[in-house]
Amino acid sequence: MKRLYGLLLMLIMCFVVSGCFSGNGTMTIGENGSVEYEFIFVGDKDVFGNEVEKQGEMLREKLNSSAKVEPYKNGNMSGYKMTAHYPSIVEYARNLTSEYNKDWQVKRVKGWFFDAYSFDFPFRYEQHFKHIDPRLEGLTQAMVATGEMEIKFNLPYAADSSNADNVTNNNKTLTWDLAEAFSVGADKDIQVKFKIWHKSHVIITAIVIGVLILISIILGIMSFTLDGSGRIAAAIFSVLLFFGALALGGISLYMISSTPNFNDSTIITKATQKKDEKASKTNAKSAEPPPVTPAPSTGGTSKTSGPLNGMDLSLGNITIGDTTEKVRSVMGSPGRIVTENGQVHWKYNDIDVIVYENRVSEIISSTSAASTPRGFHEGSRINDVWQTYGNNYRHEKYGNLDLYEYPITSNDGVPCLLRFAVRQGENTVNYVSMRKL
Repeated sequence: MKRLYGLLLMLIMCFVVSGCFSGNGTMTIGENGSVEYEFIFVGDKDVFGNEVEKQGEMLREKLNSSAKVEPYKNGNMSGYKMTAHYPSIVEYARNLTSEYNKDWQVKRVKGWFFDAYSFDFPFRYEQHFKHIDPRLEGLTQAMVATGEMEIKFNLPYAADSSNADNVTNNNKTLTWDLAEAFSVGADKDIQVKFKIWHKSHVIITAIVIGVLILISIILGIMSFTLDGSGRIAAAIFSVLLFFGALALGGISLYMISSTPNFNDSTIITKATQKKDEKASKTNAKSAEPPPVTPAPSTGGTSKTSGPLNGMDLSLGNITIGDTTEKVRSVMGSPGRIVTENGQVHWKYNDIDVIVYENRVSEIISSTSAASTPRGFHEGSRINDVWQTYGNNYRHEKYGNLDLYEYPITSNDGVPCLLRFAVRQGENTVNYVSMRKL
């Protein structure tokens, strides 16, 4: 209850202090394909205190060595500024592996005159706000509406296409407003396609075509001054070179004007490649579902059948209601302890444990290594979940996710929900979570 009052007080203050936070990311891509990224996040000190600056310190530990995080102030707003440099878009794509951008995709189609790129960056409301107390969700969305959350792209050449909210500078500066979408609980996809031109290749091709035409003209003129076989040979070579120049020009025009074919084979994002490779291997084995090997529960036993009860509120080796002392004895010290939206998160490799008053109040999977006692995890088929857990679930849509939630009473008598989230259009579990109501 104290946590609820604390969050409520923070949200009320945000309404009083209009625009209590600001988050702006700017990506600038150079003509050579280099990437400069800057993200500034600040919050009103009267509302957040030093919490935003602490988030910046924790962010520093997660980022690659080329990134720099430093304190940033703007009037009464304070927070952090993160800057990073990547020598190429390919290098940037290989760094998209964190929990918040693991689903982002960068595709590249290489060519002689240009390399074509496609960026598809989904910003999921559920992913950023799934820890929010449901009783405060409406207020949270209203708070987001008062703030500023924008992503801007500065491109060296005009974009071929995009879904940007605002386009300026001859289609080279693109801006997306995330706050507008998040304020109504919606998702926001950043999608843009553009080219990085190889100017040297364009110049070389133009010179070759020009030289062929010039030689063709010279030979054509010479054919009028020569006699016999020399005249015929000069005329033939003149015609051949002229049509060769036309053919090269036609091929070049086709290559420049053709639409790049972006498909799964053109993905260069490291995290996505690994996920697709794993999925391909799984699909190639058999169309039948593989046998389920149950994961151990907290008590060292596994549960594969029977009615749902408090033991089903376990993920990995942690159960809802466990004490923080037990969590440490089983899992060891967390990799990080952070405060997000007023909740204390113990971050482990495979699970995110949320604690309240020294007990586990919520558990969220981070990887497929975290399984329920009945052996289900990220990547499991939702049909198998229904077959095992039954049809007594509550279904609701949340952004682009379908949520299937089973009501269960914990071992200490508290009503809880076991959730399996599935991305719409797919049939596998996106994440597993369980929490007290």
